[in-house]
Amino acid sequence: MPATKPSRRAPAKSHAMAAPPPESPLGQPLERKHVTVLFADLCGSTRRATGLDPEEARSDLEPALRLMCETVIEVGGIVSQVEGDGVQALFGAPLAQEDHALRACMAATALHQRARALAEEGGGQYTMRVGIDSGEIAIGSVREYRTRRFRADGVLLNCVRRLQESARPGSTLIGAATLHLAQSHVKVLDRRDIDAAGFDTPLEAYELAQTAVAPLASRRQLAPLIGRDDKLAALLEPARRVRAGQMQFVGVRGEAGIGKSRLALALSERLQATGFRCVWLQAHALGNRLPFDIVSELALLLLGVPSGVEGRAEAARTAMRLEGAALEPQADTLSELLNPGDPGRDWLALSPALRRRRLAELVLALLQRRMAEAPLLLVIDDLMHADRESLRLLEGVLRRLERAPLLVCGTYRPETTPRWADESWFIEHPLGPLEELPMQRLAAAILGSDDSVRDLSATLAERAGGNPFFLEQLAMELVDQGQLEGDPGAYRCMHPLPPAKPPPSINALVMSRVDRLPPLTKQLLECAAVLDRPFVPPLLAAMAQRAAPDAESGLRQAAAAGLLMAVPQDEAAFGFRHALLREIVLASLARPRRRELHRAAYEALRARHRADASEDPSQLAHHAYAGESWDEAAEWALRAMSLAIARSAHRDALNYFAVGLDAVGRSGNGDSQRIRRIELSLRMTALGALSPLGKVDEAVDNLSRAHAITRELSDHRRESGVALQLAFLLWVQGHYERGLVAAAAAQVSAQRSAGRSAQMAALQARMMLRHGQGRYRDVLAEAARVEREFAAELAELTLLPRWATIPSINLHVFSADSLAHLGDRQAAQAHCDRAYAELTRNDHAYSHILLDWVQGSLWLEQGRHGEAAKLFEDALRRCREQDVPTMAPPLITRHAVALAQLGRVAAAQDLIERAIVDRLEALGGRYNAYYFPSAHAQVLSAAGLHERALASAREALRATQLHGQRGYEAEAALLVAQVAQRGGQADAAAEHFAHALSVAAECGMALVEAEAVRAMERPAAAPG
Repeated sequence: MPATKPSRRAPAKSHAMAAPPPESPLGQPLERKHVTVLFADLCGSTRRATGLDPEEARSDLEPALRLMCETVIEVGGIVSQVEGDGVQALFGAPLAQEDHALRACMAATALHQRARALAEEGGGQYTMRVGIDSGEIAIGSVREYRTRRFRADGVLLNCVRRLQESARPGSTLIGAATLHLAQSHVKVLDRRDIDAAGFDTPLEAYELAQTAVAPLASRRQLAPLIGRDDKLAALLEPARRVRAGQMQFVGVRGEAGIGKSRLALALSERLQATGFRCVWLQAHALGNRLPFDIVSELALLLLGVPSGVEGRAEAARTAMRLEGAALEPQADTLSELLNPGDPGRDWLALSPALRRRRLAELVLALLQRRMAEAPLLLVIDDLMHADRESLRLLEGVLRRLERAPLLVCGTYRPETTPRWADESWFIEHPLGPLEELPMQRLAAAILGSDDSVRDLSATLAERAGGNPFFLEQLAMELVDQGQLEGDPGAYRCMHPLPPAKPPPSINALVMSRVDRLPPLTKQLLECAAVLDRPFVPPLLAAMAQRAAPDAESGLRQAAAAGLLMAVPQDEAAFGFRHALLREIVLASLARPRRRELHRAAYEALRARHRADASEDPSQLAHHAYAGESWDEAAEWALRAMSLAIARSAHRDALNYFAVGLDAVGRSGNGDSQRIRRIELSLRMTALGALSPLGKVDEAVDNLSRAHAITRELSDHRRESGVALQLAFLLWVQGHYERGLVAAAAAQVSAQRSAGRSAQMAALQARMMLRHGQGRYRDVLAEAARVEREFAAELAELTLLPRWATIPSINLHVFSADSLAHLGDRQAAQAHCDRAYAELTRNDHAYSHILLDWVQGSLWLEQGRHGEAAKLFEDALRRCREQDVPTMAPPLITRHAVALAQLGRVAAAQDLIERAIVDRLEALGGRYNAYYFPSAHAQVLSAAGLHERALASAREALRATQLHGQRGYEAEAALLVAQVAQRGGQADAAAEHFAHALSVAAECGMALVEAEAVRAMERPAAAPG
């Protein structure tokens, strides 16, 4: 662990983020990579200081520069630039590496060691300053690297230069991101903050202790093993046969991070407690470039020489002497293992087969000695990283130990098949993702039980998708960003969490596997990441322009590597095994490449749509937009918006509206009239979503722009549509006379253009405007005309463009309500019944809720208060579920009245007053200006609060008079009179009874007239 604990704050964004990726010099797209960058500079040379000319100085430094490049390459890096007497190297590019930060630190250590050795050999003084940091950059493609025109761009490169310049001669400074990624393998001496020009905040830097970098020195800290009791029991079962002298090999197969090492560690702890001797062998990606790397490490561990200690070679020789004379013949073999770069002459004279035999004899002898002392558990973690020679040798040794007390446990990934998989002593245990409940328990174990992290635990557990390592790293990323404070198992959430990006550790793990896939498989994986949906081989084949069988083969290869999986509902389709895998692959694509793939997805999906017309328009709109095909994006956004409105998904519709408008604004198409027509359709269609959501101001602005476009285009047909929408909008706002003028203009224009839908809509608009005025007989006349002239259109039960309600249901609703006001409740109920029957054929959410409101109101007038209350309650629930907020306010007012009539006055008062405080009356049309104070007055009157009830009733009356709502004015005047009468205010009651009679007679409201007459005959209540 580091000597100085790294800061828990994240590096400043100004130097943790890469600049936007430029275009590739070969026209190929750049890639975005999480990498570690190293810059090393020769800061001292005695010969360079003597005043040589530049060419001589360059020649003088050539050996050192060559050695620097060779050192970088040996550790798996690439030299991206040689500048003067400095070298810039990348680790994790162009092919990603899981351990790029560790490799860079190892390279820095080796550079300093070799610089000192070079100085000793040549008599000069070579001293280096090295800077290292990790982050995201844009790099050239692999093709560019192979053509020697590879390059890298990003702010990270400047950050590394600043670290290098600030390092002391002979030292290395690493950034916080590098330390975070490699801290289980490196040690740092101190921390410093470096002020650097061009950066908003100081750079956080640590000096690397050069003798403490070891790839096999230690393993990462693991979270507790949770949810694997059955697997652990299965691994323990072979121990019984091992004690009886039968060698067993248990393989644990699973995707990266799934918990293989945790399970092997638990097995080791349990067996050690029962007398087993345990040896843990950690294979590493750095080791597979050296022959017999794993074997040499195993020999040292069997001799009792632990990893990470200085002077391992001498300690091993001492241990060999202590083993006794029987092992003296293997001393030379051990020397070769410890010094693979400097073998002796006798060893070089041996054939490869004889060398392998000598090594096998040494390992076999050491294993037998340890097993003579106690049963032995040998864990080989990450077996897929082991070098080929070691695996061949171990296979031979194991076959000679079939009757020995040896249990071998190997962990590996899905793409690995052990050499001895067919042997009788081999058993494999696949390890899958953790279930939901164990993941939640694991999250709680990592984060703790503080109230501030409770929701976060559930979120991270879901995001990790059953992968314990992903969960660990997601949590640690928040710790490093300062979002979590405290200790493991007892964190507190300090700030609102930002959108979570996959941590660099997970990114490196995933991309190191993706980059090593065959080119076609990687291309298909990139296509799949762009699609973001279950995908079938023919679709990806179309995107990649390859044959479908080739695409299926590539997808199955990605599935075998643990990156994809078959979709349970459709075995022919594939999906990403984990959501984070898709995020990481998608993030690796630079903008030009992503744009290209989105265009390919759009073309492939459009071809499928032409074939069966079943493709989701929202997907086509998304890919056309992301592919910067602006005209097509606008057209498909329009279709997606229409479908969303049809299923009452109004907020989704407005999202598509925003996409379509933005695409229109970006279009550079020369056909400006076509673009204007698309914009006009978008704006007109959007009204069907704006109105149900109560976005009246936005609707007005939208309509104004639409009207201007129709005039630009001299499009009289569409101008009638704008006039029609204006009529509806004026109805919502309570401007009925102006609305009737607009509806008449729309009807005339519709007749000229022979647009039957527009004609029917104009008549329905007039019907609704008449209803607002309280002209109920005219409403029924308009409704009858619509039914007579447009029976075929009404029978289709489909939404008209830009409508929020099915036309026939709208007709029944306004007819039923008008009949109820006129006192013909039986005819009103008949319209409700017909409407409900039609909804069984096409149950549209907004239409259903509107009908429920009328039906409940009718029941309320009939004294069926319980049925009405239940219906209003169900309709309110439907409003929440279907996202129809504009219908909630009138439903709340009727529900409150129903509750008051049932004697639940306190609940009624709480319901209506909470809605008033929340200003729900402002959501929707002007009807609410009457509904709310009227309902409030009825509830307050039921509670005996006559003065407050009278004030609310008078407010309702003023609202009806302000907006010319004569029918509601009659009801409001009657309500004022009744409340005044109950409060003992006889004069006020008489005045308003007369008012109610006059207006009710004008509107034909017989029931209001009759109620007013009956009430006037009642004796007045005592004042007060």
